[in-house]
Amino acid sequence: MMDLILDSRENRHHQIQSIVSNPKHVVLIIKANTVGLDKNTREAYCLVRIFKNHISQYIRFTSLQLNESYDGPYYIGIIDSSDSTVIKRKTIEIEEQHPLGRLIDLDVYDRGGPLSRSNLAFSPRTCFLCGDIAFHCIKSRKHPEVETMDYVRHITMEFITQSLQSIIKKAMELELNLEHKFGLVTKSSSGSHSDMNYRLMHSTIDVLIPFFIQLFELGYQNELNLVDSARTIGRLAENEMFKHTNGINCYKGLIFVLGATLVAVGQVLSNKQTFSMINQTMKEIFHSVINDFKENLNTHGTNVYDKYGLLGARGEVINGLPSVQAIYDLLKRVDETDENSLRNILVKLILLCEDTTFLTRSGSWEKYLFIKDEFKSLDADNLQDVIRFSNKCILEGLSFGGAADLLITALCLKQIEATFF
Repeated sequence: MMDLILDSRENRHHQIQSIVSNPKHVVLIIKANTVGLDKNTREAYCLVRIFKNHISQYIRFTSLQLNESYDGPYYIGIIDSSDSTVIKRKTIEIEEQHPLGRLIDLDVYDRGGPLSRSNLAFSPRTCFLCGDIAFHCIKSRKHPEVETMDYVRHITMEFITQSLQSIIKKAMELELNLEHKFGLVTKSSSGSHSDMNYRLMHSTIDVLIPFFIQLFELGYQNELNLVDSARTIGRLAENEMFKHTNGINCYKGLIFVLGATLVAVGQVLSNKQTFSMINQTMKEIFHSVINDFKENLNTHGTNVYDKYGLLGARGEVINGLPSVQAIYDLLKRVDETDENSLRNILVKLILLCEDTTFLTRSGSWEKYLFIKDEFKSLDADNLQDVIRFSNKCILEGLSFGGAADLLITALCLKQIEATFF
């Protein structure tokens, strides 16, 4: 993404005119339709990013640039097309069918200027509050500003949280459905976990998702004492998980790692920042977690640190997910529904991260290092080798819960970037 440019309507107009002077170019402007609102709200930034990503699924842009102007953020996209009416019809369809379509303006320009809905025999846009013709409501100032603001914020947040629920569930299911995972629970095997099975793990997903959404909202609302508040929500999530599973720990590590990630995502979106700021934001929010290792908490993670010096999941959060950062570019290039690709990334995470579950199940530091060396020589593209090594891990009671948690977190981040940034 290019640096933001503080722009004016006049500069935008001249820029559009310059582009459409080429008859093969059409310009699409994506800006928030938040009449009565401060144009530079976080909702406006969320809206233009959401629609930039959504529209890019249907329209190929030659270039696409985010500008910051006096009347709010907007994208200016250049499209190679000799038929601007096709583009305009598609944008009208999106405005009318997308859940947030009434909150966005998708303006199409060619050499003749802006294309209007009436030119294409479409009726005028309606007000998102009362259903009347939107222009009449704007001209008469029919609705109080606070009413408009409340509606925009509510419907935008509702869309974001519903999208996040789907993203989190899909990521957790992708990991759970992956076969031959070196002792982790799969659809066909409990792996090294005699107390767990696929049905239990899958049913726990829906128990945890509301708490993950609360953690995102915590960051988005920019509340004070984020770490303490996040810990409170995390403990509630753990309690509900244990209640559902009769005391079996299915996802405690994930609650911590993905929970912290979602707090950071919420704050970055709220502060109108770019996706690249998530890792740094996480480090800034959760830097005090390092004190856990000094306070004799007597948890599994702190005990492993005392004995071996491994930071585990806390280290990933304190340092802004270094293992996820290391595999993220690769993850973006592959189809995550391809089991072989996903398994390769899991192996890389096993090698990269400090997995305290893996260390404990290894039984010794020497065995932990030995198994990691075996992974280095494993041909993860050879399914028969993978199956043999998975069976060996099950036989020896090994499991890699920490790496699995990071895989889920990485999958979430990939889709979060594709949807909201």
